[in-house]
Amino acid sequence: FPPKSGTPAGTIDAICPADRGLKNSKKSCPKTLDISDRELNFIFSEVRDAKAAKVTLIMDCSFARASDVGGPKSAAVTTGTSGTRSAPPLQGAIKDMLLAADNDRRRRIKTLQACAESWKADLSHIVMAACSSGEQARERMFEDDKTTMGVFTRTLVSALTLHRNEMLSYERLRELVSPLEGQTPVVTGTRSSAAVWTQADIPDREMQVDVITR
Repeated sequence: FPPKSGTPAGTIDAICPADRGLKNSKKSCPKTLDISDRELNFIFSEVRDAKAAKVTLIMDCSFARASDVGGPKSAAVTTGTSGTRSAPPLQGAIKDMLLAADNDRRRRIKTLQACAESWKADLSHIVMAACSSGEQARERMFEDDKTTMGVFTRTLVSALTLHRNEMLSYERLRELVSPLEGQTPVVTGTRSSAAVWTQADIPDREMQVDVITR
């Protein structure tokens, strides 16, 4: 969603549900809206408050503003070997999208408003995203096992497996997966220098890591 889209919110990234724009049974919002980076920020802040201080969001897509990575980004993610899957903003829906976040009855803390010009991201949780501003997250087929998946996901799983017995920080993990094919992974959050896991988290035997692809 670009700046000046009918709201003072400025540039906003959003997760696009498969049924976006379609009619639903909700009287308050008769069509399925996108989920803004601001709403995601609210969600993960409340998860942190309710569960634990360590909350990490890893996204293999062109999205990182849930922790306020500056600058506008493309909403596209390339798929396969050459195609591009993109989702243009829903016409006239940005205000409704932000209001839906503000009016969500499940939210416990209502002092922060997604529509507010003074909105600032909560940086206490960590967001690790596949690429930086202006870049696109890519996926391709890997010849060794003929699977198609995100380049970032494949590299991240390999790094975590190879270095599973080491004490890694999130920043160090970002370095291990950089650079990629036209992508520069990013990590944001005030805890980005914290350890991904502690010695107590390392299992005595080797773990099998399963990657689920669509």
